Amino acid sequence: EAISDAIGDGAKVLARLIPNLCKVVESNALRNSSISEASEIDTKALNRLMYLFRRLFSAIATPTHPVILFIDDLQWADAMSLDLIREIVCASGMRSLMFVGSYRSNEVDQD
Repeated sequence: EAISDAIGDGAKVLARLIPNLCKVVESNALRNSSISEASEIDTKALNRLMYLFRRLFSAIATPTHPVILFIDDLQWADAMSLDLIREIVCASGMRSLMFVGSYRSNEVDQD
């Protein structure tokens, strides 16, 4: 319920990227729509997506239920993904989230 309250109507947007979100979020927006609908990502949508991820992680990463987010192979991450990670990890008030990232230095460009 805390997750549903935190992301509200944004559940539909997040469910397009995280289909299993439907299993934990009770939302009329999810039940009454097709999650496979294609949508174009513009600046406004990207900002909303980052906002929704911050809200999602602030709802699930609490002092009583801290979260460790581990992402492997960061050398393959694109700029948008790295921006999203930075947005979540650096959000003010995000005190119950630990981020651990790993990469293979032999697979990283020298640039």
